[in-house]
Amino acid sequence: MQCNAGQDGQALKARADSVITDFNNYIDVDSTHQAMLFETTYRGLFYAVKIESDACHWIGGYIPPNNGEVELADPGDSDDKTCMSGATWSFFVTFYIGPTFVQPTSPVSFESKLNAHGIFRISGASGDIDERLVQVGDVKANGAIYPQ
Repeated sequence: MQCNAGQDGQALKARADSVITDFNNYIDVDSTHQAMLFETTYRGLFYAVKIESDACHWIGGYIPPNNGEVELADPGDSDDKTCMSGATWSFFVTFYIGPTFVQPTSPVSFESKLNAHGIFRISGASGDIDERLVQVGDVKANGAIYPQ
C-alpha cells in the first residue's frame, strides 16, 4: 500500500504582483495559459517573465495577468521529486513587440520599468510543509534596438 502525504511540491503556481493595476496587457501562451506583458521604456516593446524546471523543461510558465494564483503545472506524484522538489530552476525573459512599436531609424536603448513583477510558488498550496516561494522583483533588462 502507498500513502500520499499531500500536495507538497506538486504544483507550480504564479501570480502577478498586486501593485499592477492593468492586467489587460498579456499574450496567450497556449489554450489555457497567458503571460503578463511588462512594459519597457521603449514604446511598444514588452517582456514576459518565465520560470522553468531544469530537470523537466515541460514544467514551467509565465507570470500570468492575474493577482490571484494560477496553476501553471502539476506533474503529479510520479514526477514530483524529480521535476519539482529536487530540481533547480531557471528564469527567462521573452521580448514581444506590440502594435505601437515603431522600428527606430537609429539605435535606441531601452530598459525594464517595474520593480515588482510577481510570485512563483512551487507547492500545492499556501502553508505547505515544504513551500518554496520566489518573488520576482527588479528585472534588469536593458539593451538596444537597431534599425533594420
